Amino acid sequence: MSFGLGRPSANSNTHDWPLDDPSTLWSAASEGYLIILKDCLRTLQQTPDCADENGYTLLQAAASYGQISVMEWLLQQPQVRVDATDHDGDTALHHATTVPAAQILLEKQPTLLYQRNQEQQTALEAKQAELREILEDPDHEDDDEELVQLKAMVEFLQSASHVAQ
Repeated sequence: MSFGLGRPSANSNTHDWPLDDPSTLWSAASEGYLIILKDCLRTLQQTPDCADENGYTLLQAAASYGQISVMEWLLQQPQVRVDATDHDGDTALHHATTVPAAQILLEKQPTLLYQRNQEQQTALEAKQAELREILEDPDHEDDDEELVQLKAMVEFLQSASHVAQ
């Protein structure tokens, strides 16, 4: 998903991005442009733990799109809290869409498995509800990439929950 900034070419540099626009932070985190993210943080004089008006953090954005290198860098920053929540109470694990993203988060903080959002759902319960909703749709396609990833996430979180017990 692009946030309206367009995807720069592989050879692009930070001059192709509006570094003085706060939305660039979330676009860079979501699309995996770590150098641009760092430059934008510096330009805007923001810290890596910043959040948007909905409490959505850069770590949550990176986890939402499986941007592992961005996640790893953010998790090395002392001010970034892996258990930070947005205004819905969702953590980066609730937002994570790939197993590798979930693995990194749980390696850093295993207790994320038990953290509940405002709907009183753990990340596993939220993913299970999302999966049920998709499967109940008669038009869903079993080979849809998003569905395949969601099934893998549910299986991984179930397995992690059993290991943790």
